[in-house]
Amino acid sequence: MPVGGTSASTPLIASAIALLNRQEQRKGVPPLGFVNPWLYQAQYKGGAIRDVTRGTNDIYNNGCCVARRGYDRTTGLGSPNLEALARNIRAPR
Repeated sequence: MPVGGTSASTPLIASAIALLNRQEQRKGVPPLGFVNPWLYQAQYKGGAIRDVTRGTNDIYNNGCCVARRGYDRTTGLGSPNLEALARNIRAPR
Protein backbone atom coordinates (compact mmCIF):
# COMPACT_ATOMS: atom_id res chain seq x y z
CA MET A 1 0.00 0.00 0.00
CA PRO A 2 1.53 3.36 -1.01
CA VAL A 3 2.02 5.93 1.71
CA GLY A 4 2.60 9.62 1.13
CA GLY A 5 1.79 13.10 2.32
CA THR A 6 1.84 13.83 6.03
CA SER A 7 1.51 10.11 6.80
CA ALA A 8 5.01 9.66 5.42
CA SER A 9 6.63 13.04 6.02
CA THR A 10 5.68 13.64 9.66
CA PRO A 11 7.48 10.57 11.08
CA LEU A 12 10.44 11.24 8.77
CA ILE A 13 10.87 14.82 10.00
CA ALA A 14 10.26 13.82 13.63
CA SER A 15 13.01 11.22 13.44
CA ALA A 16 15.34 13.68 11.69
CA ILE A 17 14.79 16.24 14.47
CA ALA A 18 15.49 13.50 17.04
CA LEU A 19 18.79 12.74 15.29
CA LEU A 20 19.65 16.46 15.17
CA ASN A 21 18.88 16.70 18.90
CA ARG A 22 21.25 13.78 19.53
CA GLN A 23 23.92 15.53 17.47
CA GLU A 24 23.49 18.70 19.54
CA GLN A 25 23.54 16.68 22.78
CA ARG A 26 26.90 15.19 21.79
CA LYS A 27 28.20 18.75 21.38
CA GLY A 28 26.99 19.55 24.90
CA VAL A 29 24.29 22.01 23.84
CA PRO A 30 20.57 21.92 24.72
CA PRO A 31 18.01 20.21 22.46
CA LEU A 32 16.41 22.19 19.66
CA GLY A 33 13.06 22.63 21.39
CA PHE A 34 10.29 24.26 19.36
CA VAL A 35 11.75 24.05 15.84
CA ASN A 36 9.13 25.83 13.72
CA PRO A 37 10.86 29.26 13.73
CA TRP A 38 14.19 27.58 12.99
CA LEU A 39 12.73 25.62 10.06
CA TYR A 40 11.20 28.75 8.54
CA GLN A 41 14.61 30.46 8.79
CA ALA A 42 16.47 27.36 7.54
CA GLN A 43 14.61 27.39 4.24
CA TYR A 44 16.81 30.30 3.16
CA LYS A 45 20.15 28.91 4.36
CA GLY A 46 22.45 26.62 2.45
CA GLY A 47 19.80 24.71 0.53
CA ALA A 48 18.34 23.28 3.76
CA ILE A 49 14.83 23.22 2.29
CA ARG A 50 14.11 23.09 -1.43
CA ASP A 51 11.02 25.04 -2.35
CA VAL A 52 8.66 22.95 -4.47
CA THR A 53 6.96 25.32 -6.91
CA ARG A 54 5.13 23.01 -9.32
CA GLY A 55 2.44 20.42 -8.87
CA THR A 56 -0.82 19.90 -7.04
CA ASN A 57 -2.44 17.51 -4.64
CA ASP A 58 -5.83 18.06 -6.21
CA ILE A 59 -8.12 15.08 -5.77
CA TYR A 60 -11.24 14.65 -7.87
CA ASN A 61 -10.61 17.95 -9.72
CA ASN A 62 -11.95 20.18 -6.96
CA GLY A 63 -9.30 22.88 -7.46
CA CYS A 64 -7.39 22.34 -4.23
CA CYS A 65 -3.87 23.16 -3.31
CA VAL A 66 -1.49 24.17 -6.08
CA ALA A 67 2.24 24.44 -5.31
CA ARG A 68 3.59 28.00 -5.41
CA ARG A 69 6.75 29.86 -4.48
CA GLY A 70 7.26 29.91 -0.70
CA TYR A 71 4.94 28.23 1.76
CA ASP A 72 1.81 26.66 0.29
CA ARG A 73 -0.78 24.11 1.37
CA THR A 74 0.46 21.54 -1.12
CA THR A 75 4.13 21.26 -0.13
CA GLY A 76 4.43 23.32 3.04
CA LEU A 77 7.95 24.74 3.23
CA GLY A 78 9.16 22.25 0.62
CA SER A 79 11.47 19.26 0.56
CA PRO A 80 14.08 19.12 3.35
CA ASN A 81 17.75 18.42 2.75
CA LEU A 82 18.61 16.78 6.06
CA GLU A 83 22.38 17.11 5.64
CA ALA A 84 22.04 20.85 4.99
CA LEU A 85 19.67 21.19 7.95
CA ALA A 86 22.25 19.52 10.18
CA ARG A 87 24.95 21.94 8.93
CA ASN A 88 22.73 24.99 9.46
CA ILE A 89 21.33 24.40 12.93
CA ARG A 90 20.42 27.68 14.53
CA ALA A 91 18.25 26.61 17.42
CA PRO A 92 15.69 29.15 18.60
CA ARG A 93 16.23 30.04 22.25
